[in-house]
Amino acid sequence: MNTPPSIPRQSPAWKTPLLVIGILLILLIAAAATAQWWWSRPIEATVLSSVEQQSLEQKLDAVATSPVESPAEAPYTPGAKVIVLSEREINGLLEMNGLGDQVKITLAKDAIHGRVRTDLDPSIPMVGGMTLRAKARVLVKYDKGNPAIFLVDLNIWGIYMPNAWLADLKGQNLIEFASDEIGHSSLAAGINQLRVAPGEIILTLAD
Repeated sequence: MNTPPSIPRQSPAWKTPLLVIGILLILLIAAAATAQWWWSRPIEATVLSSVEQQSLEQKLDAVATSPVESPAEAPYTPGAKVIVLSEREINGLLEMNGLGDQVKITLAKDAIHGRVRTDLDPSIPMVGGMTLRAKARVLVKYDKGNPAIFLVDLNIWGIYMPNAWLADLKGQNLIEFASDEIGHSSLAAGINQLRVAPGEIILTLAD
């Protein structure tokens, strides 16, 4: 006697959508957890090697105005007009000033990316004692023949800051803004060239 073929059992129609929704929820939770870890990760301080630190000190000495010897003994050496700083040197300089684990700078093509992670003063209302996490992106280019720095994005605790909350700071040339604040309109005029490339920044001073 032949046994009739078994009919495959079909899952209820409601199980498939629930399975898809469950997989999506798992993926969303994993993505959120990964994003939270990435956003909360500590800033690793950049510690320069002895060779790198010596090179940085030489660059800083080139623009300093305090020779070791007395003026009568030391030959006159013109100051450097072209200053080239690497990304590691900038972050190493921040570390030397006690900010290495709070501020991180990344140099891209015509852009500077900054990340801040620091504990706020407990006396500040509402947010005192909390850990501030912020990051920003600024563009470096030429506007009307002068070097210009423009704020493109700023977010705090992962929240995008609208331009209205920043007193319309976006779109303004920050060099001109700083010049107005300190009362010197010739700040931009003293810069002949300002260029940012991946991993380094080049500043050429005017005559």
